[in-house]
Amino acid sequence: MGVVAAQGGEVVKVDLDYKEPGPEAFRALLERVKEGASPEEMDRLRGLEVHLRHPDGRTSVYAHLQAPYPGLRVGSRVHRGDPIGYLGNTGLQGGAPRLLFEVWEGEPDRSPFLFQGLAGEALLRQAKAFFGLE
Repeated sequence: MGVVAAQGGEVVKVDLDYKEPGPEAFRALLERVKEGASPEEMDRLRGLEVHLRHPDGRTSVYAHLQAPYPGLRVGSRVHRGDPIGYLGNTGLQGGAPRLLFEVWEGEPDRSPFLFQGLAGEALLRQAKAFFGLE
């Protein structure tokens, strides 16, 4: 099943050579992150990823992908609805395919999540504006 861009932007990361860690390496990673994970460790836990930087400076992360879309490269420009990868379960050591979708105010794991701290109507207004649903 294909994964498409929720918003247009520039591809800033594509894991073209992602390798799944073995069971022992995965268990060791889980032990290391019990008290918090570094950005590099979070990348390992997310599996194969594609990151898009949007014109407003925000970054969206599409994680646990099986593979990136053929021809997708860092520097590529994508529009809302363009294919960027395939649903997978990388970084999870098995289980059902799933998509982890994150939006960050800037660089992933180094800035706040999009809408962090907002609730109710304020959250809904911001989300509708960001995704062009108004």
